[in-house]
Amino acid sequence: MVQAIHPRPTRGRRRRGAGITPAPHIPIVDGTHAVVGWTENAPEIESGRLRHAAAERLLGGPIFCTQVALIRPDEVARAGGPANWPGPWRCLALCPIEHARGLEQPLARPAAEPASRSERAIPPLAPRVASDATRDRPAPAG
Repeated sequence: MVQAIHPRPTRGRRRRGAGITPAPHIPIVDGTHAVVGWTENAPEIESGRLRHAAAERLLGGPIFCTQVALIRPDEVARAGGPANWPGPWRCLALCPIEHARGLEQPLARPAAEPASRSERAIPPLAPRVASDATRDRPAPAG
């Protein structure tokens, strides 16, 4: 009978294996997209709003989600990017709700689009001209 050999638990500091990467963190950014903090915990949705206690404390109010482009290699790695990533690493970040464009504002419609179907202008009907093919046809019975 072969028994599996389990390593004994270690005490003190533990080293990570070469192939193990840490879990990605979520950046917390201010209105200029400057990273002001990091979190390992995903935000939650409560009553239709994005909530994260640590991010709300750090940013001083309600939060929202935005896309950022991280350039510094240490930030790219912390956000879960691969080693030696050649360009900006794009990821989602938590930001102040004021940074969210249009969230608290009424829906703006393009000038060419009417507000509702009842407000649409109905073009006048063009006079119907019978073509040669339909002119000689008898009227339908009925």
